[in-house]
Amino acid sequence: MNVQRLPFDQYQRYRLVADLVERLRPLKGDGPLRLLDVGGRTAILREFLPDDRVELVDIDPSDAKDLVLGSGSALPFATESFDAVCAFDTLEHVPPEGRAAFVDECWRVTKSWLLLAGPYDAPRVRKAERLLDRFIRKKLGFTHRYLREHLDHGLPVRKDIEAQLSAVGGQVLTVGHGNLERWLALLSLELYLDADPALREIAPAVYEYYNKHLYASDHAAPVYRHVIIGAFGGAPMPDLTGLLDAPVAPKGSLPPFTELSQALCAFDAEREAWQAERAAFEERAATLEADLDGHRKLAAGLRDEVAARKSVTKDLRSDLKGHRASLKDVERERRSQAKRADELAGQCSTLAERTAALEADLAGHKAVLAAAQAELERWEASVHDLVEQLVGERNAVAGLVAERDGLMLLRDNLAEDLEQHRVVLADVQGQISTWEGIVSGLAEDLEQNRAALTAALNERDTARAIVADQAVDLEGHRKHLAEVDAENATLKEMRAALEGERDQAIGMAEALRTERDEGLAVIGELRKQRDEGLDVLAARELEREEALGVVRDLESDLDGHRKRVRELETEHEDLVEMRIAALAEKDAALEMAEILRKEREEGMVVIGELLRQREEAHEVLAAREAERDDALEVVRELGQDLEGHKRRLKALESEQAALVEMREAATTEKDTALEMAEILRKEREEGMV
Repeated sequence: MNVQRLPFDQYQRYRLVADLVERLRPLKGDGPLRLLDVGGRTAILREFLPDDRVELVDIDPSDAKDLVLGSGSALPFATESFDAVCAFDTLEHVPPEGRAAFVDECWRVTKSWLLLAGPYDAPRVRKAERLLDRFIRKKLGFTHRYLREHLDHGLPVRKDIEAQLSAVGGQVLTVGHGNLERWLALLSLELYLDADPALREIAPAVYEYYNKHLYASDHAAPVYRHVIIGAFGGAPMPDLTGLLDAPVAPKGSLPPFTELSQALCAFDAEREAWQAERAAFEERAATLEADLDGHRKLAAGLRDEVAARKSVTKDLRSDLKGHRASLKDVERERRSQAKRADELAGQCSTLAERTAALEADLAGHKAVLAAAQAELERWEASVHDLVEQLVGERNAVAGLVAERDGLMLLRDNLAEDLEQHRVVLADVQGQISTWEGIVSGLAEDLEQNRAALTAALNERDTARAIVADQAVDLEGHRKHLAEVDAENATLKEMRAALEGERDQAIGMAEALRTERDEGLAVIGELRKQRDEGLDVLAARELEREEALGVVRDLESDLDGHRKRVRELETEHEDLVEMRIAALAEKDAALEMAEILRKEREEGMVVIGELLRQREEAHEVLAAREAERDDALEVVRELGQDLEGHKRRLKALESEQAALVEMREAATTEKDTALEMAEILRKEREEGMV
């Protein structure tokens, strides 16, 4: 732990007590001291005194090593167990009725010294704590638990504690530290920095600067905190020579606080406007986020639509596959019929051979042949009908092929539409990415503006604090400066300038009127306490000289503040233009979303039409299957007729007279069958194509 980066209020009490312990060490002798820190669950004293044995006791637990849980009013240690017992800002948190027991227990367990550090009751200390409590509640918006305990319990009375230690035989010495006015201002600054995440990171650097450069001289009366030292059993008191520097701020140590106060003043003045701007920006960002959610939902809907179209396409492909299977079945039937035609052609060849063998007997069978001729004509007509049916089936197949081509074309069109939708969706996603980038850029710009506003507000707060401090100093020394005739005119001019600066600060921060009134009340009290001593007056004289330099710095800083305000106005206008552009892009996105919605509705209409066409294709296919079944039935009947013809031809073999004419008819039939076979072959080839 770097103790110099501790908050100044903690550093004050631990540094002072640790330095006092170092003065006690030679009085004890060689070797480390055994110390007890009552209420020391933070174990900070160990960081200041690493070579000593520091033990801890507290009623609340913590992660500190070897922490003993116990009450300061009933310590779980033997009598005179420690060389020294310390308590840091603890006694004021003990209820008033238990404070005497607390002090008595601390005295019981110490051998030599007791050091009780903390605030003690005084009118000005009480008023400073009430002002701080009011600042925390009204300015920072919360209640400080430990400060409320101060106010609820009341502060311990320093004379009572000193008398109690004297009554048990102790020597008593009191050391004060922490100028009350500076303590109030710095603790307000500490809580203000801690309350804002944007300022919290700079706080340790501020604490370190105070701890290094101002701590040693920060004990000009009146002070906020005292360390009561009790020495027992003949133990000597520590030598306080050189413990602290003169109670005057080192030259050049205050300007950094002046600059910080100015920056914080500017930060505080612009906080409300900045918070309103941030709220408006967050509202607009929420609106944009809602729009982006809508676009995401729309994109999800489009993806669902694409998935649905893919499903429909898959169904259409399945239907096409079914149609192809049906076409294959038709092709198989046609091949079967061609095979049967080939069989008929073979039978005709067989008949021709038999006819050649029976030519000598044809003359005797002319009468029978006439009847057979009539039967053959009927058979030829049936074959002709079969050929026409096959031609019709071929036309139906051609229609199915045309429908298949149409479905394939429709599939291609759907694929093109899907590709177009993918392109549109990619554009929408790209626009969404662009909007997200714009929102991110706006967030970065807001962070930059906030940092700039933070710097400006910090500068203004510093100016206000300096003006308030100088107003206090001026009012505190009015009567004394009035007695110095040679400086009267100069002081009047300086007071007028400071009052003008104070009016400017009040105009920049109207909300701080109450704090100004309280400051004026403090000034009135300071007028009544003018006779505190020539040393205090000398310190005020030195601070007045520093104030003159600060006033000159303020005059130059005001021009910088005005320039910074103009720059912030320009940045604000740029931010407004960026918001207008973002809203325009949002409107374009909404128009694109409407176009996509209309395209989606049109796509649904197209899908409905495709579904209707698919149903019609199913109906046509069913009709074709019915026609195919009818054709198969006709072919079966023809086969039965052919069997009858075969039986009839066998009966005619005994009729020699009819065989000659049968041969001629058979020859003609053969030619017809060959032509039909040729036609069927060509149709089969066309069907294969």
